[in-house]
Amino acid sequence: GWYATVTPTGTDTVIIEARFNEDEIQPQFVLPVVQPRTIPVRAFVVEPPKHNDKERWEHQEIITMIKTANEIFTQVGIRFELAAAPESVGTTNDWNLLRAIQVTNANGRVIWQDTAQFTNLVANYTARDCVKVYFLGTLQGENVNALKTPSSILVTRGAKETTLAHELGHATGLNDCYWYSKRQDRPLVTLPDLNDTVGHAFFLFTENDWGLESGRGFYEKSDTRRVVMSRLLMHGVSMGERSDIPNGVVFSLRRNAYSPQQTFYPRVGADHIAPNNSEVHSK
Repeated sequence: GWYATVTPTGTDTVIIEARFNEDEIQPQFVLPVVQPRTIPVRAFVVEPPKHNDKERWEHQEIITMIKTANEIFTQVGIRFELAAAPESVGTTNDWNLLRAIQVTNANGRVIWQDTAQFTNLVANYTARDCVKVYFLGTLQGENVNALKTPSSILVTRGAKETTLAHELGHATGLNDCYWYSKRQDRPLVTLPDLNDTVGHAFFLFTENDWGLESGRGFYEKSDTRRVVMSRLLMHGVSMGERSDIPNGVVFSLRRNAYSPQQTFYPRVGADHIAPNNSEVHSK
């Protein structure tokens, strides 16, 4: 009692419409036409100290994380592929990695600087032909389970199955998207108008994902800003499904905003995916 039709609108989009018998709501989606791309990934595994031997990263765990990332990125035509079997790297001392320290430069400014430990670890593979991912135990002094550096991705034992997908989002050019910010010694800053709906001005390009008619878009017109952001892959807070890469614009709060007025237009959507591998590897 139902069927779907696909109608090209030109060279860059198609309309997919589903019809359910005589149901007056006929869901319709405008989707971009993208060229499929495969991005090579190399995995490097740090061996844990013997007392943490049960925490060792297994090959199948890494395969599962890559598979999850591919399920998410299929919506933008991207597939990640392990270019080789996971390789052992570093020493057991790197299991608990100190990535960066604060130093004072010649101008008296306090800055973050990569440690020799981190630099030596990621220097094992210098070719710019893949995304490098290092699997280890913990990141000292970092309140995160994974992070993207200019040269590589670091994934810790606290990471969830979707964590790598989020970091690969950074590797392909996407930014975090926040609705609240908490700076040290400052009160919580919350994004205003969280309960406004998709029809509001901070959701643009409504002919794509943001449906202004009921059933006519990936996000319903009644969906609130809070609900939509919690579904985005690049939402910078661990809640919600966090698997969507939207078309169009979402305005959010800067990570370290001092006030609700510090909103910005982050690169979270499909139109900000890096167009070729050379850009991916240089991010």
